[in-house]
Amino acid sequence: MTSLNRFLIDPAVLSSQLDDDNSTTAVLTTLEAWVGSNLNHDLEVFLATTDPNVTTYEWYTQDGRIEGRNLHEDWIREQDAPMDISWTLEDLLLRHYGRVAVASYTLRVQAVEHGVVVQAHSDETVVLEEHNEAWRVVHVHKSPHGSDEE
Repeated sequence: MTSLNRFLIDPAVLSSQLDDDNSTTAVLTTLEAWVGSNLNHDLEVFLATTDPNVTTYEWYTQDGRIEGRNLHEDWIREQDAPMDISWTLEDLLLRHYGRVAVASYTLRVQAVEHGVVVQAHSDETVVLEEHNEAWRVVHVHKSPHGSDEE
């Protein structure tokens, strides 16, 4: 398996669902960096792309809302990043509302952890907001994808 640190999306999706303008490109670049920073444990990029007051709902972390980025900062600092990881965003839909953008997609991840291949799939909605010409993640909602998740 080859390590992929790039955001992967079917080019047909880009041409059919997304506006081709600078703002949309900036949103996608931020989304790519944010997803990659979480999966590759890149704290510097995570901090640059995540609002300090982000709210998150994660079905696999805890029941209820997580406020702020402290939990994820600690996780990135304390946990080893997977040795080899690849990921794709499937069925991406990006809606852009001026200084706010909403991205919905299925995240598929394959990684090698402690010599074992691990796969995870989740349906995610990410809200990004533009401040001072930079996009930051302000809200995340993750749900299990299909019935293969516990």
